[in-house]
Amino acid sequence: MDVSAITKQTINEYLASLADRKLSKSTRNKHVGVIRKVFKYCSDAGILKSLPTFPSIGQDANPRAWFDRNEYRKLRQTAQSYAKQGYVGHAYVKGKSVRRLVYSDELFDFLIFSVNVFVRISDIKLLQNKHIKLIKSGENVGLAIRPPESKTVDRTSISLRAAVPVYDRLLNRHHKIGLDGPDDFIIYSEYKNRSYALNVIRRLFDHLLHKTNLKTDANGIARTLSHAFCLQRLTIIIWF
Repeated sequence: MDVSAITKQTINEYLASLADRKLSKSTRNKHVGVIRKVFKYCSDAGILKSLPTFPSIGQDANPRAWFDRNEYRKLRQTAQSYAKQGYVGHAYVKGKSVRRLVYSDELFDFLIFSVNVFVRISDIKLLQNKHIKLIKSGENVGLAIRPPESKTVDRTSISLRAAVPVYDRLLNRHHKIGLDGPDDFIIYSEYKNRSYALNVIRRLFDHLLHKTNLKTDANGIARTLSHAFCLQRLTIIIWF
């Protein structure tokens, strides 16, 4: 069609023709986005004097799983208990054990650190001591954290107070094995391969969810490491 002949109704009819494909709202929005770019190009080139009104599709509701106060406490306390016991769990595939999972204080500290800093899990795995600075303002203390390769914006975030003693524990523990230098990683510093380090955390966390019966939330939404600490900061930090 000639672009000048396309109206809002034409665009709506096109979107209706996609119904049989059962596309998500996000995908339909991408279709509209491509059409909008074509029209903008035509407008910038002087081919069109005006643009049609584009329909609003909205977004699919995609709530993320989170922990309430009691669930978070149960998760944290179980991780701490397993670390004290030196508990060894096992990951299973089709009923067969495929790997041993050794609990330590590192996982317990990781859980607390993650919910008290405003940093993505994928960025936490890359944090080195040189990316963290203790800051004080009167009686207030926190950690200034600047991830090296953030997926989002390049910025410094300020942690909550509870992250400070956790970071101190991590430093003291790593000092004993000579891995507390500026270029050493703050979590599971013995693993130089950070993808492997994240896999270790993910396996332990998933195993912990199974042991505590917290694999899904009350709405049946699965909890995974990738988003487990995104929303609960708003509700559980004040209880720590």
